[in-house]
This record gives sequence, structure tokens and C-alpha cells, in this order.
Amino acid sequence: MTGLMTVWADGVPKDLGEGDFAMVPAYHNHTYQFIAQETEFLGLVQPAGFDDFFANVSNPWAPKYNVPFPPDQGIAFPGQKFQAAVKAYDINQISANWSEPVISQHGWHSGNVSLPNDSKTPYFLPNGAGPHYWHEAAGAVISPLATPVQTDGNFTIAHVTLRKSQNNSTSTWTSADHQFLYGMRGEVTVGLDGEEVKFISGDSVFIPAGKQVSISSKVNYSKFLLCAAGSNGVDTQMIKAGKTWGYSTPPAH
Repeated sequence: MTGLMTVWADGVPKDLGEGDFAMVPAYHNHTYQFIAQETEFLGLVQPAGFDDFFANVSNPWAPKYNVPFPPDQGIAFPGQKFQAAVKAYDINQISANWSEPVISQHGWHSGNVSLPNDSKTPYFLPNGAGPHYWHEAAGAVISPLATPVQTDGNFTIAHVTLRKSQNNSTSTWTSADHQFLYGMRGEVTVGLDGEEVKFISGDSVFIPAGKQVSISSKVNYSKFLLCAAGSNGVDTQMIKAGKTWGYSTPPAH
């Protein structure tokens, strides 16, 4: 994400910046508020189809020049649409006295945060925190943000940091789950059904289940988000084949 936003989970606020992560399981009260003038974030919603809620409470956006965040063209909150969608999607809207975020909460980024051992606990991960696994053959560090333990096996999310592949080597995987890759830094090459696709920051790649996938890079440092719709994605396989590592970036050797 870019910019800055506050996320509340069960009334507890945290300020999220670039690379930070928040996980809110079902049936937990939550909300968010943008702080910076320009904020963009990637939100992953499960189960599939619930993302239609956001489309149903939105208004068409068609400014003359299509400029993002124009300060002179505000959009009123769609109250009637929101109320209708809340009922249709079985959302329990509550009135709560949310704690105000304070400057001291920026200190949560320096904590040694780990993933909970259950799928019921909301949690926050600062950028670069949590467990990391080094897969030497792939030249990649896998940093899980949500594993099958935290999602009841429904999906996984991980940062993958990739260094330049040696001697044009590639790592090949087959996933039983649908997968989604989102470029964050550098350039990554994905091989799929005999075709190679390169993606950079802001690009996304969807890979259907059962496909043989190769991942490599010709640049020194790349990073992407990997999401799998189950518990047997490439990220989970790489974690099992890798070893515990203390950092979010690959070693120099």
C-alpha cells in the first residue's frame, strides 16, 4: 500500500503504512480510515463474491480528466446503498466507541510480532515482521502473512522476495489451488504452459489450479505478493521445502 491508514479490529487501532498487514477473521468488528491525502491499499476478501458488497455501495467514478484523489470533487457517502447492502450481505452494523489512534502506536512496528496459532484472532504485522523461510534453490525468501493455520485452510498470503536467478535457472511448482501474484518491486518472470510472462510493480497474474508454474528473475532484487485459494499453493510448498530464516531478504551468499 501507499499512504497511511488506521485500521480498527475489535476496537484496537493500528496505523498502517507501506508493507504493513492486517488480518480480521469473520465476525470481528472492524473499520478503517484513511489518514494521508493519497492512500491506496490491496484488500483480499474471502469468501469469493463478498467483494461485490463494495461495488454495490460505490458510485460510478468518471471525472473529466480521470485524476485520482481530486480535492475539489468530493463524493458523498452513499448512505441508502450502504444500508441496503448491509442487509443483503448479512453484515452487522454496530455503533461503537472506537479508541482514537495515538502517536505512541507507531511503536508497534518495532515489536517482534508472530502469527497466532488459531483462525479466530485478529492480528497486525508490521512491514518485514513475522516468520521467514529461505528456499535456496529458488533464491527466494517466503514471508507468510497468513498460513492455513490462520485461515482454516481456505487461503494463504505471503510476501516472496526473490534475488537474481543463477545461470538462468528456474524453480518449477504445481499448485492444486488457484493463485494470484501481485508485483511489488523489480521484475519477475513466470513460466506457464510454455509461455513466459514478466510482471513488475502493480502488475498481477492469475494462475488456475493444476498448472505447472516456474518462477525466476533476471534482476538483482524483486518482491511480489502471492495468494493461494487453499492450503497447497506455491508459497506453502516453498515454506515446507525451505528453512527458517531470520530476515525478509535473501542472503548475500
